[in-house]
Amino acid sequence: MDQLPPEIILHVISFLHDTKDKIELLRINRSLQSLITHNPSCWSPLDLSLYRERITNAALIGILRSCYLEIIVPKPLSPSRRQQQQQQQQQALPPPLPSSRIGAQLEHIDLSGCHLLTLDALLMLVHTLPYLKVLGLNKYPATFIPEPLARHPRHYRRTRSTMIDMLRDDLYQCRPRHGLSSSTMDLSKQPLASLSISDGTLLRLLPCMPFLTSLSLQHQPISYEACRVMNKSLKQLRYLDISSCQISVHSLQYLIRSLVCSLQSLKMLNLELSDMTLLCLQLFGQNSLTCLHLSCLDPQALPGLARAVRKLTKLTEFRLTRLPSGNVDGLISTLATCHLQSLDLSPKLEIYPTFSSHPRPLSDTPTTLPLKSSTSSSNRLSRQHKNTASSLLTPASKAPYARPFTTTATYSRSERNLTMTPLAFLHLATFKHLVELRLCFPTLHYSSALTTFFKTATCPLQILELRLRDLPPLTDDEDYLDGLASFAHLHTLLLYSVPLTSASVSTILQLHRLNAMTIHDAKTLVKLCPLFLRRWLMDLPRLGLLRMDRVPFAWDSIADLLPSYTHPSDQPLYNGDSMFIKTDAWEWVE
Repeated sequence: MDQLPPEIILHVISFLHDTKDKIELLRINRSLQSLITHNPSCWSPLDLSLYRERITNAALIGILRSCYLEIIVPKPLSPSRRQQQQQQQQQALPPPLPSSRIGAQLEHIDLSGCHLLTLDALLMLVHTLPYLKVLGLNKYPATFIPEPLARHPRHYRRTRSTMIDMLRDDLYQCRPRHGLSSSTMDLSKQPLASLSISDGTLLRLLPCMPFLTSLSLQHQPISYEACRVMNKSLKQLRYLDISSCQISVHSLQYLIRSLVCSLQSLKMLNLELSDMTLLCLQLFGQNSLTCLHLSCLDPQALPGLARAVRKLTKLTEFRLTRLPSGNVDGLISTLATCHLQSLDLSPKLEIYPTFSSHPRPLSDTPTTLPLKSSTSSSNRLSRQHKNTASSLLTPASKAPYARPFTTTATYSRSERNLTMTPLAFLHLATFKHLVELRLCFPTLHYSSALTTFFKTATCPLQILELRLRDLPPLTDDEDYLDGLASFAHLHTLLLYSVPLTSASVSTILQLHRLNAMTIHDAKTLVKLCPLFLRRWLMDLPRLGLLRMDRVPFAWDSIADLLPSYTHPSDQPLYNGDSMFIKTDAWEWVE
């Protein structure tokens, strides 16, 4: 490795998506350690939300020092001086980015759910990284682990332990705004650990990030004053996620009027849509918005939503959630006139979690170390590598900053249907550029409506997610996947409660580019085709990830494919959730 050019080594490191893998590289030899620490850009993106229970102020400082960054802590200011400084920062133009620092900075960091961090740590971060471009400050972490980390040996067991029909974030509204562990106001519940950012904190952070292009603030409170500061300070902002934020209608409309004309992506799920809000989207977003995520809580707003979408000529990604009722045929007909590449439609779905906690020893109580401002004129902390980042991301059982209790959860669900007629599927077939399609609980009285779409569509579909419920019994000649093989570019398939038959198994085998597949509740598949799993594992050449839940299969049919695992002979069928990962050979994740 010492003979490879540094450029090639840095290019290889860029394929490591887990922060802990990069930290472990520091232990190999001094030359590699020097290369990584002197190139902060190879740490980007830095996703610390995966280790949110261990990220304290001290841990964050240690990680930044491992990136060979100069830690800067601002001095505490009086309220009058702070207000004066904010006005100066808002009026001043952003400093030019030195050519020597382009591409050499840590530009992407996600702190979602890191509840042990304090305001001082966040201020230290934005002053240490003045050229930050992507920042995630969501109140809660994502409920799933995205690709490609979902296949990482350190994380795919965590993915498997998650409810398989909750793997996509924000599909269900399951994060209560009042911070308790139940959707009802029950004060006996344990509060959820979260990264809570007050309005004053946000007002101090925003002026310090003039180069920010992407900001995510899910579930955080946003005041009218914060919207004004965001408009004045973030001139280069292009991607904004304010889903489930506590924001007034007036503030939301101001934010749309002032920012949408320059935004490319706006995600505002679980926010109320008024007629004036839709009009603001229609007037100010028609020349810029390419991605729009909305929640329609009132079915009477669908016509206004269709009129607004018609004016968004550059729209390529659209998502609509939480629709309690109402027909979406008109909306789909309107979207057919756009050059849409991604479409996601789901009705109102809710999950009510109930948590039970078990106390831990007092020695495991989290300790947050506050940052103290430097009294020197330079306000800079010297770089000392006494506490390296490799000692900070320790396993959960040894972490000194673990939560003082363990939590288990049970769920109750409330679901509705997405009202679609066969005409809507005919409109879907006219989409010429559709690459990703996700439909949650569409009304299907017959399988013919779905199969007609599969057979007549000409779009280069690559990702398909289909969730069904309340289906009539299948006849002998019915198959919900009939015609799916016409999508030759399909590489990701997710089927939830879709009845599968022997014909369905053969159809899936014709998808030669299929790389990842999730099957939940395939009904009577094991009776109709006992060897379905063996055929998929052996005959799909590119398949590397297979998740299944409530899909019984015979272990004897795949025993030779998993020689390292021995299944009890008294359990011929396995009906739990399972996950298969392929590296050199297939591995079953326990």
